[in-house]
Amino acid sequence: MSNARRSLNYKFAYIGISKQDTESMHYRYAVIGKLPLEQLLHMDGSRSEVLLRGGEISYFESGFELFTDDTPKITTVIPQ
Repeated sequence: MSNARRSLNYKFAYIGISKQDTESMHYRYAVIGKLPLEQLLHMDGSRSEVLLRGGEISYFESGFELFTDDTPKITTVIPQ
């Protein structure tokens, strides 16, 4: 299953619940060529997006400048 999770394309929606907030999220994973792509969309409030391409992560949020950094994974709660 772990190998399939990293070699197949998929997407899912989920709700993140904390003591302060409930938030709708959409997550997508795809392999294009040999490059894995991950996208996390925050659907509530002002939409924001996290995009991981290879070892680069980019953050998009309305009202803010694009921010890109080197990192191996998205550091937020994603169901496993």
